Amino acid sequence: MSRNNKSVRNLIGKWALKVVRVAGLLLLTNGCTPDLFYSPGVWNLAVVGANDSSHPSFCISTEPRCGGSRYYEHELEVYRVGPEPWPERNVWTIEQVEGGPIETFTYGVAPSGWRTTKGPLPLEEGKFYQLRNEYFRCSGEAPDGSCTVFTKEQFRESHLEEQH
Repeated sequence: MSRNNKSVRNLIGKWALKVVRVAGLLLLTNGCTPDLFYSPGVWNLAVVGANDSSHPSFCISTEPRCGGSRYYEHELEVYRVGPEPWPERNVWTIEQVEGGPIETFTYGVAPSGWRTTKGPLPLEEGKFYQLRNEYFRCSGEAPDGSCTVFTKEQFRESHLEEQH
């Protein structure tokens, strides 16, 4: 075996070892992001306070009923949804400016480390609103207000019932 063949083999071997090391490192670290920073794209919304239906409080997390990871995306938008036309669909937007994830928030009040970039427009009693992949509707006045959260399927069913 010539000396050039040995040096080519050694070079190939070194590169192969580097590739294996990098691949191993990627496999070890993949999915090891702390839960705090997990962003699944699907969030669960729950009402945690609705005595004042114009300013309900919610929690948002990866699991139903406020379980799992906290909301760690950089923007949160609330949309008015329904069949009739209206000038503004986006009624409130907040964005993160510092700090970490949020778990609970009150409509119209930017949590610490977040700032309002749009709105808030007043919530209308009995109207539907969308936050990420879930919907909510509030009614009543303080101290007897209430809000209900709907999945997309529940929203469609409820919305169809209202139209007939």
